[in-house]
Amino acid sequence: MKWINASYVLMVIWIMIQWSRGEGMKMNEEEEGKKEWIEAGNLAKYLQLEEMNGISLKVEMNVIFIGFNGDGQSKLNLNEKFLSNWFSHIQHKKLHSVIPFQSFHSSFDSSSSSSSYYDQKEGERIEKKGNGMEYELSIRVLQLSPLVNTLLEDHLYWNIRPEDLQGKTEGLDKPEEEVKPKHYINANRFSSLLFSLLNHLNETNRFTLFILNPKSPVQSHEMYGYRNGFSDDELSELFKNDEFKSKDVENLLSGASRDVFPTDAPKKEISKERVINWVKQSNEWAKWFLSKERKKIVETEQCIDNGDLDTCSFLLPLNKSIIEVAKWISKKGTIKEKEYIFEAQNDPHLHEECLVDSWVTQHRFAFIDLTAGPIDFGPSITKQGYRSPQSIPYLPVISVKKAPQNHTHKSEGGIESSSLSQSRYELYQSEKYLLDSFWNQFCEHSKQRDDAFCKDLNEQISFLNLNKTISNEKWDSLLVGDAHEGENEFSAEENFSSQLGHIVSSSIDQLLLPPTSSLRHDFKSRLQFQIYVIKNHDSFNPIAHPYFHYEDFKLQLSKLKFPNQEFSFMVKEISLSSDAKLSLALRTSMKSSIDPKLSSDGNYLSETKLYIDSKEIQHQLEELEDSSQPIESTFQKIIPIFLLSFNYEYPILIDKQYQAKTLDNMVLIVQSNFHSYESQVTCNGKPIFWDLRNPLKAALGAVSTYFGGLLPVHLKWDEAAKSLSQDWMWSIGENPFSQTSLRYSFSTLQKDIILRNYILAAFNDSIYQVNQVVRELTHIQCGEQNQHLIEMIPIESILETMSEVEQLWLTLKDYTQLESLQIYKTIDLLTQNVESLKHMGKLSLDVSQLYQCVHSDNKSNSELQKRTYVNWLLAPSLVINAFIILFWFYFSKRKSQKTKVN
Repeated sequence: MKWINASYVLMVIWIMIQWSRGEGMKMNEEEEGKKEWIEAGNLAKYLQLEEMNGISLKVEMNVIFIGFNGDGQSKLNLNEKFLSNWFSHIQHKKLHSVIPFQSFHSSFDSSSSSSSYYDQKEGERIEKKGNGMEYELSIRVLQLSPLVNTLLEDHLYWNIRPEDLQGKTEGLDKPEEEVKPKHYINANRFSSLLFSLLNHLNETNRFTLFILNPKSPVQSHEMYGYRNGFSDDELSELFKNDEFKSKDVENLLSGASRDVFPTDAPKKEISKERVINWVKQSNEWAKWFLSKERKKIVETEQCIDNGDLDTCSFLLPLNKSIIEVAKWISKKGTIKEKEYIFEAQNDPHLHEECLVDSWVTQHRFAFIDLTAGPIDFGPSITKQGYRSPQSIPYLPVISVKKAPQNHTHKSEGGIESSSLSQSRYELYQSEKYLLDSFWNQFCEHSKQRDDAFCKDLNEQISFLNLNKTISNEKWDSLLVGDAHEGENEFSAEENFSSQLGHIVSSSIDQLLLPPTSSLRHDFKSRLQFQIYVIKNHDSFNPIAHPYFHYEDFKLQLSKLKFPNQEFSFMVKEISLSSDAKLSLALRTSMKSSIDPKLSSDGNYLSETKLYIDSKEIQHQLEELEDSSQPIESTFQKIIPIFLLSFNYEYPILIDKQYQAKTLDNMVLIVQSNFHSYESQVTCNGKPIFWDLRNPLKAALGAVSTYFGGLLPVHLKWDEAAKSLSQDWMWSIGENPFSQTSLRYSFSTLQKDIILRNYILAAFNDSIYQVNQVVRELTHIQCGEQNQHLIEMIPIESILETMSEVEQLWLTLKDYTQLESLQIYKTIDLLTQNVESLKHMGKLSLDVSQLYQCVHSDNKSNSELQKRTYVNWLLAPSLVINAFIILFWFYFSKRKSQKTKVN
């Protein structure tokens, strides 16, 4: 019994100990939590929330070298050591560039100062959000089989055509060594061949840059390039011929295919290594391709010679007349080729396209041919960013034992001196001029002619003056620098590799990761294009072919529509004769000027221009805005497009030089009844002409800038100078921003850029909103007096929502691995979570302010109650004290009056 009582007592003691320990731990936790709350200082720090500076997006690209295994034009061999050194100089992180908005356009700037793009007032109006966005670039090199280069060289040989049909050559007034007969290859057909290769390698979902070095298909005194369509001589002959003219384009397009070469080769799994040896896989593609198409190469020539065009299905006929080529295309060409044949047969004003040595395709790849050229194009006056032959690297010359015989001199190493070309001759003249300048400045009138510097300078000048036949080794010593001059001098190979790196970097900056405008380009599920056709005539239909082709306009913009988007179009025609206010507004904004112009033959002329002032017409149209039109919402974006159609005797442009221009709240397009207008862009010494009747190409570029953030390819943002610069290196291809092609079609790569702009806009807005919430939580101070806020603020909900936002950021960071619908759903979820987080942040701030208000009121009330209680106690205490004093006084007095008894 005593044992039971003892165990009972021990159990009670153990329970009391555990209870006291729990209470102690609870008190310790409360004390620790109170300590953390006080030390945090503010609620944001207590929740461990910090402002975001930005986020990085992962972007991948491929670089493929073809013809660099010793089988190309200059016998170059890019080994693994070269590739590793090349990789070490490529920047793999790039900040996202945002160009301040000042009415971007789809054309170019002809002024010498790039400040005309930037309006400080407009720039200040833009609110910068989410700074610090950057890209994590992953570059891979794909090594292919030499058989691929053989196949490409074979294609060049079978498809090359001379520009000049009559045997005459441009520049007959030049010296014989400068005359270069030109040849061209169809760029789209060559691109289809490369796309078939990428499709086989399963590399069509990332950007790929081909750097080609094939053996030249022409002789050393000739040149070749790439273009779509025919030369001016061929177009003229085709238009004059009435043998098979087609007036029905639908009948011509029947049975046409979209792809030139087959693309159904078996795909390979994607590799994630940095340098990938795909010699085996590419060799398989080459053999597969040859097994499918090699037989048709011979059949093509045989069936054309026999006149049986129905059985010909592979290549354009070699060295045949343009009429035979056109007949072949009308039978076996693609849709684009047949459309071009129809246009060439019916439009006498059609001009040839620019001959280039590189091409940006309609897919996710581009190529540059180092053997082609020399090529030059760009602005005719300022020459800012002009694409010259020096824009691409010279191929290092490798000596061989024996050179082919021809009319040119042979150097000591056996290489033809004519291969140095006109560009090297110009470098030779520059070298000679530089040496003569040094001699005149430091040695001619100096007593130091015997110094080592002047002696060496004299030897070099004497060598240049006396030697007419120069070896390639001497050329490298003169123009590049001798390898033994010092360890800081570049050899020819090192110089070549650095120029290759520049080509890759420029393709990244201009094609893969171009800058965007500072206009808002949020993703909207519905885009409404409101087209207002304002005309001053009834001579022609402004939105019908061959003028502004409205149906083609809708078709091209629809290429930029994503699966869960809806595009709607509305057209409203307004005649100036029936609207006096609009007619007055248009007349007010029309101005004239006399400006200098450089003609195609190199003479400066004065040109009188009538143009529309974009800011003035914008102001006038805003004054006439119709309040009944629908407004933008969370899910809808309104795109006002004003097509101004004129039928005057002279051309009219916007701001002197633009066919279309993007403003901050509308798009302006101008149309004039002029077939051929000489623009301020030249190509290989020839002007590029615009068809002012059909400003569709410029309009597509301006509209895509407005809602998608696309910009002209040649525009670059110079962060150091805080201004715009130009680089025309990649302003090629058939996209709406290219000046070297008459055609217009958005590419898959441009659609990818718009999608990335949507994602960047979602990032910017969400980061901005999250940072606002963090700032609001920072204003909530933590102290002993408000520690009860922990129970009032939805801390767990804030942390949970913030965790979801961060997870969505990580998901969008790898957006290339997501389908389009997943991306849109992620953006919607991100928007919803950010709105929820924003609401909770505002709620927390309101609760904190309310708590402080109530706490201060309670403190005031307690002080008031305390003073009232004292006042109530004061009177009774005074009465009691008075009573005690009287009582003490009374008894003390009686005691003092007592009689003394003896």
